[in-house]
Amino acid sequence: MTINRYKNLFTRLYGQKEIALIPFFCLGNPAPEVTKNLIYAAVESGADALELGFPFSDPVADGPLLQKANMVALKAGMNTQKCFTMLAEIRGKFPHIPIGLLLYANIVHAMGVETFYERCTSAGVDSVLLADVPMQESEYYRNIAMKNHIAPIFIVPPNSDEEALQDVVALTKGYTYVVARSGVTGVNKKAGSALQSIVRALVKLKAPPPCVGFGVSVPRDVENIVRIGAQGVIFGSAIAKIIDSYAVKEKQVLEKQTSQNLIEALGAYIVSMKAATRKA
Repeated sequence: MTINRYKNLFTRLYGQKEIALIPFFCLGNPAPEVTKNLIYAAVESGADALELGFPFSDPVADGPLLQKANMVALKAGMNTQKCFTMLAEIRGKFPHIPIGLLLYANIVHAMGVETFYERCTSAGVDSVLLADVPMQESEYYRNIAMKNHIAPIFIVPPNSDEEALQDVVALTKGYTYVVARSGVTGVNKKAGSALQSIVRALVKLKAPPPCVGFGVSVPRDVENIVRIGAQGVIFGSAIAKIIDSYAVKEKQVLEKQTSQNLIEALGAYIVSMKAATRKA
């Protein structure tokens, strides 16, 4: 099963006394070829795994920066078929890195659930998290995912009780997505005070490695997540902010030189974030 890529990654990083750095990219933002080059730069600069999204017109779990990223990608002509083509290219370049998708259920249903997960397998996807499907209603998707060797991922909210944590541990594979705070994605948001206790509880329950997302934007945030005992950190709004800051003209079309500057800036940012994943 493809979750072995996650197992191999977390085992290696544990030995190196590091946690996993997992950047999120909305495929097609700011333009398809630029996105692919940004992802290549991120991995080459230290990203340990990838979380990728297909652009969607109503990304309800995302804050303003990622909402805008979705709209830019759609206007640039990105669609599900093109996303799968790009995924296969990324997998071909990086055969060992875990690749997860964070999606909305309508995208899956538009292609047909069985067909979608089959395409995920063919493209080398390791996991799928459906942001708008509650765990209690996930059995249909979960069964099809597992049949196609795709790890189903579930989110642990900051107010989870022990029963909810046990349910997640029983169902999630690959890694456990721990939300640092309530609300939508975004940068410069303070994590909830219960985060450390939730991470410790997950470790005690022998959950798949807990990875913290939402509100992560600078190396200090990563250092804090290292200190609470998480095994990975996920961040996307800060990347969308960097991309947006380099976008030019109303349609966000990047000129060649601006694209290179963006790629270099993104690479330098990933290097700084990766340096913060190392345990003292």
